[in-house]
Amino acid sequence: MVAAVLMVLAVLAVPSISAARDGYELVTSGANVAAKVAEARTNALKRNRFTWVLVTPASRTLQVQTAGAATPLDIGFLQRLPPRVVIDLPAATTPLTFDTLGRPVNAAGILTAHVIQLRHTGNAQTRTVTVTTTGRVTIN
Repeated sequence: MVAAVLMVLAVLAVPSISAARDGYELVTSGANVAAKVAEARTNALKRNRFTWVLVTPASRTLQVQTAGAATPLDIGFLQRLPPRVVIDLPAATTPLTFDTLGRPVNAAGILTAHVIQLRHTGNAQTRTVTVTTTGRVTIN
């Protein structure tokens, strides 16, 4: 009888544990993306160079790079998101660029806000990392 009760409790607990794990993956992925963006902004200020986060949705990776003498220089390590967390925005490989003053700019050098949206394939929840024109990073 005790074994049967424990089995019923285990069957009821598995979906809750799975949902909690999915939520944890999405929350930590959002925090990791925000940390990469903040790292790029800090390096732009520190190095007094244009610096960017190269976002690659196909491979679910982020890499901080800065302008080098001939080719871009990689800074830090390549951030890979968990397999069930995908990058919805931007839809194509694109850099989130910061100017020498740590302000987010577009390809033409005009101040602009940046948005990265993450989605968990297990529960379809989303997390949005936004960089305002002042450089402030928020996670929603």
